[in-house]
Amino acid sequence: MLTSRVGQINKHKQQAGFTLVEVLVVLLIFGIMSGVVALNLPSRKNPLYELGTQIASNLERAAQSSLVNRQTLGVKFSNTGYEVVKYTDGQWQGVQAFEFEEGFLPTITLKKNGTLINLDNPKVQALPIIVFDTTGLATPFNLTLESERTRVHLSGNYMGEIFIKHGELGHE
Repeated sequence: MLTSRVGQINKHKQQAGFTLVEVLVVLLIFGIMSGVVALNLPSRKNPLYELGTQIASNLERAAQSSLVNRQTLGVKFSNTGYEVVKYTDGQWQGVQAFEFEEGFLPTITLKKNGTLINLDNPKVQALPIIVFDTTGLATPFNLTLESERTRVHLSGNYMGEIFIKHGELGHE
């Protein structure tokens, strides 16, 4: 059987390389594998963001609890943590204290009704700075947490709504 030289070249060209479908299947497999790896990587969240989110969550919980349980609640702050307190029999009693992690003490700036609060003052530490009453009203406040490069700003209004904003210093 005689074959032409052109037929041999065409046959050789058809067998060299991969088809488009084969290439797409390989790319799809690589995409799925990289997605699985990316989802299993540990997240490196900024500890200040986590602290700000935790504080906001605890403030919202205190606001809701004061309404549901008809109990006036407050929040005391210091440079090392904060405490949720309740008003019973004419005095403030501790409910739950939250200490900042050792080795991680953010710079705290707290304003109540526009006035800067000195957290080092023992009189300030004795009374709650933020109060949630049984009608749903709350003390307006602005709380800023700062670390080396990060700032977290929490604010609350008269209606007991808590707002949080994260950002890098110099990029807000």
